[in-house]
Amino acid sequence: MTEGLSINDVVSRFGDATVTLEALGERLRAISLAEESAVEQSQSLNATAESARSLADELNSLTSTIREAVAPLVDALEAGRSMIASADLGPVADDLATLRAQVDAQRQLLDSRLGEFAEALADREDLGKRLEDAEARYSTLLAKLTPKQQTKLGL
Repeated sequence: MTEGLSINDVVSRFGDATVTLEALGERLRAISLAEESAVEQSQSLNATAESARSLADELNSLTSTIREAVAPLVDALEAGRSMIASADLGPVADDLATLRAQVDAQRQLLDSRLGEFAEALADREDLGKRLEDAEARYSTLLAKLTPKQQTKLGL
């Protein structure tokens, strides 16, 4: 009996090696696709975060404008209340009731906008968490690659 491998053993080992290399190639393609996906998600999350910041700036500006508009109305209502207390000014009372309704409408609008702002901030936090998860997944996949594989993929 001869020592060593037979031709069938050699062919079998080459076949096994080919299967292993194909599996490795598939795994590397999957990792590459996961990296591309993580990069796209990161870019999307950054764009969404920028939109949330822009919305926050707009809402902040709108809130300031509404507060500035409401302040004189509140002063006028207080002055009117004092006048009504000292005189019978039925028509003025009606005007004040109208002003109060307008102030209440402005306050409701402000509350609504602040609610939208809070939702936008909550969405931004959720997107931040998703970005962190994607980055963690990318790091995990990257850590599974050998330095040679990383170099070959340009990482």
